[in-house]
Amino acid sequence: MNLLLFIFFIFVYKSFANYNSADDVVELTAGNFHKLVLDDDAIWIVEFYAPWCGHCQVFCVNIF
Repeated sequence: MNLLLFIFFIFVYKSFANYNSADDVVELTAGNFHKLVLDDDAIWIVEFYAPWCGHCQVFCVNIF
């Protein structure tokens, strides 16, 4: 189980390197999630991030 968690966190950490400021990244909120993601036929890749989460802060230090 610990190995699976480790692999998952490595994957998440590496996925942040896939985007830069020139990419079309959309910030989803509670107000626009349903309209943009659920009511659309497009395929979305959604990464969830909680700014209060200590683990998220460690994996994404460049956001702050």
